[in-house]
Parts: sequence; structure tokens; C-alpha cells
Amino acid sequence: MEDIKKISPWFIAAVVMLPTGIEMLDTTVANVSLPYIAGGLAASVDESTWLLTSYIISNAVMLPITYWFSDKLGKKNYLLASVFVFTASSVMCGLSTSLSELIFFRILQGIGGGGLAPLSQAIMLESFPKEKHGEAMGFFGLGVLVAPIIGPYIGGWLSDNYSWHWIFFINFPLGVFSFYLIKYFIPESFNSNRNKKISMDYIGLLLLILFIGPMQIVLDKGQENDWFNSGFIIFFFIIMAVSFVCLLVWLLKGKNPIIDLKIFRDRNYALGTSALFIRGFIFYAYGVIYPLFLEKLLGYNATLSGKVCMYAGIGVIAVMPIAGWLTEKFNPKIIALTGVVLSCYGLWQIAGLNLNADFGTIILYRACVGIGSGLMFIPLNTIVYSFVGNTNITKCTGVANLARSIGGSIGISAATTLAVRRSDLHQTVLVNHTDTLTRQFNDYFNTVKSQLHTGDQTAYQFLYDKVLKQANLLAYLDIFKLLFILFIVTVPFILLTKTITKKQKKQNSISK
Repeated sequence: MEDIKKISPWFIAAVVMLPTGIEMLDTTVANVSLPYIAGGLAASVDESTWLLTSYIISNAVMLPITYWFSDKLGKKNYLLASVFVFTASSVMCGLSTSLSELIFFRILQGIGGGGLAPLSQAIMLESFPKEKHGEAMGFFGLGVLVAPIIGPYIGGWLSDNYSWHWIFFINFPLGVFSFYLIKYFIPESFNSNRNKKISMDYIGLLLLILFIGPMQIVLDKGQENDWFNSGFIIFFFIIMAVSFVCLLVWLLKGKNPIIDLKIFRDRNYALGTSALFIRGFIFYAYGVIYPLFLEKLLGYNATLSGKVCMYAGIGVIAVMPIAGWLTEKFNPKIIALTGVVLSCYGLWQIAGLNLNADFGTIILYRACVGIGSGLMFIPLNTIVYSFVGNTNITKCTGVANLARSIGGSIGISAATTLAVRRSDLHQTVLVNHTDTLTRQFNDYFNTVKSQLHTGDQTAYQFLYDKVLKQANLLAYLDIFKLLFILFIVTVPFILLTKTITKKQKKQNSISK
């Protein structure tokens, strides 16, 4: 790895983060464009959601097997192949003329993009000495955290001003530029791990696909199909459950399984990955629910809602390098816990908002959660890989990113389900406490009729709409409180990790 020393690790980090940032952007950029895509391809919005599901499934399947392709081809070669497949399939997505075509190329796009995040993370961790891993993860966090935040805004802007095709075409120049930089500026020494004789665990791969695919379908389509009242959901749940049990047995008993469970013997890795799973749940659930809260209840349009995310994203961008520097100077656990406290403060304040909240307040508390999440993410990633050697780094980054991805999928599904179920519950409670025979109700009812200059039916509809809006508000606030609790749940996982000393960091850097 001598030639790595000839190139600045920061330049290597910038090169590998560019395609990763593009891929992370694509996890959310299509969300707001679904109505445009559905209309352009003569499909329903519900049918168009398969674009998201297909991408997430193929992307998630690739995460834990990144190490195999990395060892088979070499890290640099596999990174080039991933960028090529991702870019080419992005162009084909933009050229698609039917929904089935688009879903097929989204699957290929997910296959190409699946290895980018763990590969980039592995290359960055190998390029920097252990004592600089905090700063490296600060830079990594820029792409991983900021790109999904700004994705919906960019997707909406491109769809509004041009067409939905451009959310895919925009990847082409960036992908070509990334391919060029990787080809000519990433050292060939990153292919030194190449081992053509490595064998694939095909049984494990099949079981993994049969677990992740149905799981994602159950999570994405569960609420839409009324969960276990649907034979469709029950069918895929059974496949998921059986495949998971078989996969677990295979991983424990098989030779050279697709996921090496021995990596979890590292206490920091096991605890840190568990915390990343919970954080993935929080991050993606919050990312879906907060814009809906702004648009459905506070009356924000898509552009204004996107601006809130953009302004908050600026705070996250600003804190990333600071978080990396603090992680190097102080105990990472203290910085991570500081992030938890700040995020909890923001969520608790959001959970107390009403329908009269002003724009500045909305941005302030959204920024608190974002900045706190960034302060937590950087040291947590440093803790996770603090005792992981370079030989296992690609395996570990792949599985950790899979945990984050699965946590995010469960979080999105749980949040959207709770929004509906809790709203129904609160609506029932509010209606039961609305007594039309009381003087207070009738006085208010008459005031409404007088102000609206309308009859009884319209006045009752107006009052019902108010009850419905309050029920929805209480449901969203319940979800914010749940996310607050989950942030607190991560605290023991962080506290139980071991702290790597400066002496150990130097020893690890020398051995590297």
C-alpha cells in the first residue's frame, strides 16, 4: 500500500465520496417525483412505488456481499464496475418508456449502487491512519447524511422545471466524472486484496435474497394492504420468516457463509452496529414523517418543505468537519452522547408543536435534530470500526450498512403505519368527547355558521375537518415522541463500547 502515501488521503476521500453521494441522493430523489413518473408512464401512483421498493431490495442485497466482489475483483476494480453499472442503468431509467422497463433498470441501478457506500467507507478507513478515522468519518457523513436530506428537494425541482427523466439523467455526467477520477487517481494498491479463487456462498446468497426481498415487500406494502388481513402480505411474510430461520442456521453451521458472524465478536462492532440499526430507523422514519407533517398539517407546499430540509442540511454540513475534529480530540462516546442529547431536545420540542408553529421555529428544531444526528453519527462510526483490521474492513462496512438500511426500511414502514393507526385512534377519542348537546359546543357551532355565512351541514363539515386535523397532529406528535425514546435507547449501546486509547491508535496505524 506504499503508493497510497503518494496521494493525499483527503483527495482519495473526495474521489470515492462523489459516487457514494450520488447513490445516497438516489435513495430519496425519486420519492417526490412518483406522481410525475406515474402520469408519464400511464401507471397509478401505487404501482409506481415499486420503483422505490425494487431499488431498495437490490441495493440491500448487495451490501453484505460487497466484500466478495471486492475480494474477487479488487476494491478499485469493483468500485469502477459499480459506478459503471449505476451510471449506465441511470441513463436507461431515464429512457424507459414503460413502468416494467423502469423497474427493471431500477433493480440494476440498485445492484450498481449497493457496493458504493461500503466500498467508499472501506477505502477511506484504509487511507487514513486510525487516529484520523474521526475526521474521515466526518467527511463520509457529508454524503451519507446530507444527500438524502436534499434529495427530495432536487427531485421536486427537476420534475417541476424539466421532467422526471432528469432525476436519472443527472447521474450521467457525475457518474462519468467519478469513473474518470477513480480510474486515474485511486492507487492500484487497492486491488492488492484481489483473490480470484474466492468462492461464493450461493446457498447463503439465495436465502439472503429470499429474506430481504419479501421483507421489503411486507414493509412497503403492509399498510397499503392492511397487513395480516391480506393474503398477499401473509404469503411474503411466511417466505421471509422461513428464509430468515434457514439463513440464520446456515450462517451458524455453513462453511465460509455469506455473512461471517464472527465479526460480531468485536464488542464495539456488535454494539455500534446495533446503535446504527436504531439510528437508521430514526433517521429514515423522521425523514419521511417530518415533510408530511409540514405539508399535510401546516400547509407547506413541496418547495417550502424542501427549503426547511435544505436549511437544516446546511447546519448538518457545517457540523460534520467539527464533529470529526471533536471525535479525534475527545472521547468519541462523549461526542456521540452530546449528539443524542441535542437530537432528543429537538424532537421533544417538535413533539410539543401545534398548528400555529412559525417557520423559524420549524427550522430551529429541525436543525437541532439534524446537527445532533450528525454529532452522533461520526463518533459512532469511529467506535464501530475502532478495533476492525483492514482484512475484515469491507465485510464489516457491508454488514453495518445493511443494518442501517434494514433499520431505515422498518422505520419508514412503522412511521407510516403509526400515522394512520394513531390518527384513527385520536379521531375516535376526540369525536367521543365532542358532545353536541352542551352549551359550549352549540355556542361555537353558531359562531362558525355566523363567520362562514353557511348552513348546518357545511358548519358540521368544518368542525369535522378540524377534529380530523387535530387527530392527525396528535398522531405525528406520537411518532416524534417514539423517535425521542429510541434515541435514548441508543445510550446504553454507546456507553458499553470500549474506548480506543491513543497508544492503541498508534499501534494500529503502525501495524497497518
